[in-house]
Amino acid sequence: MVLRIKSAFSKEKVWQSKLEEIIHTRLAKNAELVEKALAFSPKDFKAPAELVSFSASSCPSGQGDVMMKLGDLDPMRLHPHAIGHVAGISGVHNGFIASMLSKQEPWATELVSYALNETWRHLRVDKTGRPPAHLVRTDPWATATVKAVLSASYKTIDVRPMLSEFLLTCDSHGLVPYRANSGDLTFAIKSIRPNVFMVSGDAYALGLELRNTDWGGTAASIGVFFERLVCLNGMTTEKILRQTHLGARLDRDIDWSNKTLELNRRASLEAMRDVIHSFFSEGRFESMVDQVRVAGSVTASSSQIASFLGSKVTKDVSRRVVEMFDSADTVRIPAGPSWLRAAQALSAVSQDVEKNGGGVDFVLELERIAGQLMSHGAELSKTA
Repeated sequence: MVLRIKSAFSKEKVWQSKLEEIIHTRLAKNAELVEKALAFSPKDFKAPAELVSFSASSCPSGQGDVMMKLGDLDPMRLHPHAIGHVAGISGVHNGFIASMLSKQEPWATELVSYALNETWRHLRVDKTGRPPAHLVRTDPWATATVKAVLSASYKTIDVRPMLSEFLLTCDSHGLVPYRANSGDLTFAIKSIRPNVFMVSGDAYALGLELRNTDWGGTAASIGVFFERLVCLNGMTTEKILRQTHLGARLDRDIDWSNKTLELNRRASLEAMRDVIHSFFSEGRFESMVDQVRVAGSVTASSSQIASFLGSKVTKDVSRRVVEMFDSADTVRIPAGPSWLRAAQALSAVSQDVEKNGGGVDFVLELERIAGQLMSHGAELSKTA
């Protein structure tokens, strides 16, 4: 018995050293990405509908780009994400646009531009008889690229102060920057508690993740993440803060109030500090660790996993997760047919996706769904 305790303690010490080594080797890269995120600021334009027009790119490469022109400004390329926004606002089916643009033929791009121009001209007018204004958001680091076309009800917040405050507040509780990911649309920073905990002989660590996009479609959020250290499989779960984009409603004739924006910014920072402080309240860490242990004790089947994943992931990803879950692999994922093994199987697949050139945005989404798998298993234990 004494020997087993000593062995377990020795194993924990080995993984503690390994965690500290991982943290150290990532410092420079993380600092570079955080500095880049802090320096980034999208450029916004107010876009009354009557000043907007669309055209096909005159680029000889024949890539089939759709261009947006706003008043007297030079035409700007629409990013695929922004094309989705434009499709939603105008009522042109996104599948039609995707099908036409995939042809990479000038006539097809011109047809898309024509459809957008016609539908945009007939947007619903307000009580003054004028069509709405929109928020056009461009990427200053991509030449003349519109990445988001957002509705008049969209509210805007500068997340740079949130990122700074997140890192400072985490640091005050002993969390250290662990991993930063910067994708085409999403940025995420993880700060980790530099202490391991053991579950069935495996070493894990946990921390907090701040995730945000400047391009609409999701809110800034803080979640809890877990990582199995033997293969660095990550899972993000329990969204403890969902910060909607705050700001003044975009109006055709009235610009944003700096005072209003500042008040909303302060409120956002206070809310973030509160949830981070609450994460360190008595018993909270233990409850998070218990969630991993419980998920590792609840049995899952291949059919249950496939059913849970459903439309959350592609059929290919679902197939690969089930295959890994059913395999004899006990190195990349934990042993035993549990929901924790299922979550780790999805996380391992996400690593393969990343190694094969999959986008950061997709990988982060798979980590989030892996966290859902684990939480689902923990919830099932309550009804067993």
